[in-house]
This record gives sequence, structure tokens and C-alpha cells, in this order.
Amino acid sequence: MALLQDTNSQIANLALNIGALSNIWRYIRTDMVELRSLLGTVVGGGHITELFLHKLTITRTVYEKLVVASEEYSRETSL
Repeated sequence: MALLQDTNSQIANLALNIGALSNIWRYIRTDMVELRSLLGTVVGGGHITELFLHKLTITRTVYEKLVVASEEYSRETSL
């Protein structure tokens, strides 16, 4: 019975991790849609604003950290 409880606990933990990953991908998609729209404005002759450059810098910084965290998570789960 303890083995079944451990398995149920592991499945619940995995479900939480999958939910977290799903949320991360949803945020990434939202960011990429916004970035595509902003880039379309710039390419279409719009002005590059300080706000646009700031958003690019923040996005790059966040996603660099996400890559590191994802690599770490991958290493931890593949042991």
C-alpha cells in the first residue's frame, strides 16, 4: 500500500510540474506575440522607442534565466 501512495504522490508532483511548464510556455507565447507585433510596427516604419528597447532587454534577460533554469531542471529530472 505504501508503494501505491508513493506512486500517487509522484504522479501528483509530476502533474504540478507539467502545469508549471504549461504556464511558462503560455507566458512565452504571449511575449512572442507581443514582440512580433512590436517588431512589425518597427519594420513598418515605426519609431524604435526607449520602451521598446527596454522591453527587448528585459525579455532577453528573463529568457536567458529561463534557459539556465530549464537546463538545470532537465539535469535534475534525468538523474
